[in-house]
Amino acid sequence: MSVLCCGYERDTPVCPLCGAKVNEVPLLELLNYLRSTAGSKRTSSKNYVEGTVALMAKPDTTEKAMEILQKRIDRSNAKVLKWDTWVEALEEVVEKEQ
Repeated sequence: MSVLCCGYERDTPVCPLCGAKVNEVPLLELLNYLRSTAGSKRTSSKNYVEGTVALMAKPDTTEKAMEILQKRIDRSNAKVLKWDTWVEALEEVVEKEQ
């Protein structure tokens, strides 16, 4: 669907001349948000896991502490998987609508 803005038909979400939102697509905006958040969660999880693995590698780390740290890694990975699943599901919906 095209919208007239600045004397031209626009089929993009934003007019390149004035910056006005002309074709709002709520699902695409939600998808962009989910992708961004999933990427942030992935980066945070990666950094967290690297730091946790470094703690686990210390010789004075007890077995109980190792279990706790492993559970934290698993929870962090589960959060990433949850966000990635939402992204994939919404991508399918958006693809079907287009």
